[in-house]
Amino acid sequence: MACSKQLQRESKTGAWSAIFPTEQVTEQQSTLFVKKLLAVAVSNITYLRTIFPEHAFGDRCLEDLNLKILRDDSSCPGACQVIQWVKGCFDALDKKYLRMIIVGVSLIIVIMLSWLLLWDPDI
Repeated sequence: MACSKQLQRESKTGAWSAIFPTEQVTEQQSTLFVKKLLAVAVSNITYLRTIFPEHAFGDRCLEDLNLKILRDDSSCPGACQVIQWVKGCFDALDKKYLRMIIVGVSLIIVIMLSWLLLWDPDI
């Protein structure tokens, strides 16, 4: 009984750590971790606040956790715009310009993503 629970726990943590690894050894792994976390966070905030219709989200299952992830679907232009903003954050993160991301959601269904970009003229 204890052995089967241990195996079950290891298989669950294996699926979780495949998407969100517990250790990020390289800078590239750390960047990928932040990108995944940002995509999940923005998607779930917009889903839980019902900012976009249900069809703007795709279903992803991570162990026992059901996630709603924004889809780049042309039938919901607002969702496409948010995805483009997040991709812009990804680009700034890859170029090492990004220091901070602030996600603001107002009552008027306007989503603002602001980020602090660092400018180094030597790059």
